[in-house]
Amino acid sequence: MNRRLVVTASAVAVAAMTFVLAGPASATPVSTGSTAYSAAGFTGTATMQANLTLNGTLGGILGNIIGPIVSSALNPLVAALQGSADSVVGGTLGASGPNHATTPVTQAGSAPGTFPADLPTGLPSPCSTASTTLPCYNATSGLSAISAPPLLNMAVTAVSGYTQQVPTSASSTNQMLGRAQAVGTAVSVLPAVPSLANPLVSTGTVDSVSSCPNDGTTSPSAHVAATNIRLAGGLVTMTVASDAIANLVVNGHSYTSISALPVLSVGGITVQPYGTSIELTLPLTLSQVATGLGLPSSVISTLASYGVTGTAMNLSVIVGPDTNITKTSAQAWGLGLGVDLSGSLNFNLLGLVGAVVSVPSGIGGSSLGNILDLRLGYTACTVGASSAGSSQAVPPALI
Repeated sequence: MNRRLVVTASAVAVAAMTFVLAGPASATPVSTGSTAYSAAGFTGTATMQANLTLNGTLGGILGNIIGPIVSSALNPLVAALQGSADSVVGGTLGASGPNHATTPVTQAGSAPGTFPADLPTGLPSPCSTASTTLPCYNATSGLSAISAPPLLNMAVTAVSGYTQQVPTSASSTNQMLGRAQAVGTAVSVLPAVPSLANPLVSTGTVDSVSSCPNDGTTSPSAHVAATNIRLAGGLVTMTVASDAIANLVVNGHSYTSISALPVLSVGGITVQPYGTSIELTLPLTLSQVATGLGLPSSVISTLASYGVTGTAMNLSVIVGPDTNITKTSAQAWGLGLGVDLSGSLNFNLLGLVGAVVSVPSGIGGSSLGNILDLRLGYTACTVGASSAGSSQAVPPALI
């Protein structure tokens, strides 16, 4: 399970290369080809895609008997097991919303303070995404009701971030950087299911910075941090320090690192490492799935009457930080948040036809889940074309 995740979505590539109007003629332009990006969150493109398979005789009389069951119960279930929360979350936190900053046009400002204590006090003021020197965002409103019913509710207390190229007069490395912070995040999954310990994920402060020096000798760097992370009502608690999960406690037992965590089963919940993250998986019964999807009681009753005993799906939650550093670029997210619902629900229709409603997992490659695929506190940067070892700037999303 030692896998690393690299964001490749084109939305950030577009955002990272969108330049604001040039500043005054006296201003020093940024290094040729240098780019930076910061967002409160970066979302992927994974989505649930349910399928229905029928096995048995469907023609003639049997078709007339089975057809109404399929149309009244199975089809609504399949229809509800589609889509994701990514577009809604991205519309507030990501490239399609107001809380992101792209590459500045001119070099400016003093060198940033020590990470992660540099925010929020080090945020440019007044803050403007249209700034030519330090594009930035800062919000405390419009973040408390990020909702994609019935799949997910999310709330964030505050977000802030900026991009900057520090002039050589303030820093000899002339670094281009992206900085992001998100405070007080809570994620509730299938909130209509009373037995789930929602919010399944809550955090304190989540930070990341990606820095790309343009002195031709210093390598790019990326750092992440997070406080007070709680999963499944406190079953798992942890922080992010020194760019990795720290202070990890599972069911009251402490672990020195993610690599020291074995696969555990606690109260029906499986806890295990997933690359640089923690993965929790718990089974959801047919009744819990149908209730969580907000299906009418008549549909839920019909599904229960034909559902095979023990049929269930898996709900997985992935939480953890990551950084990705190359010779010419850096990328980081303070906390990846993935939510995935997958598996198969089996039905016996009057002993005549078998039915299976299946949903493939969205976990794998660069995706953290099919309901939510989010990098909270996301930053990226590339060095300039004139820096040693770089002949062409690479958009942050293509790192």
